[in-house]
Amino acid sequence: MLLVGQAPAVLALTLLVLVYLAFIEVRKLPVTRTVKLWWVLLVFLLHFPAYLALRFWAERKREATP
Repeated sequence: MLLVGQAPAVLALTLLVLVYLAFIEVRKLPVTRTVKLWWVLLVFLLHFPAYLALRFWAERKREATP
């Protein structure tokens, strides 16, 4: 994708869906806007592995807060 400057429609759509899901996930967390933005941008840049890391981090964060 980086070489030709285009992304197949399926990959672009999955990226948008994962960024949207990341936004929904961090919206409810009790952290600052900077942390929320950092996670959404990380998902945008690293796609699926970053989304999995976000889900793991969010679950641990929910367990830690009463």
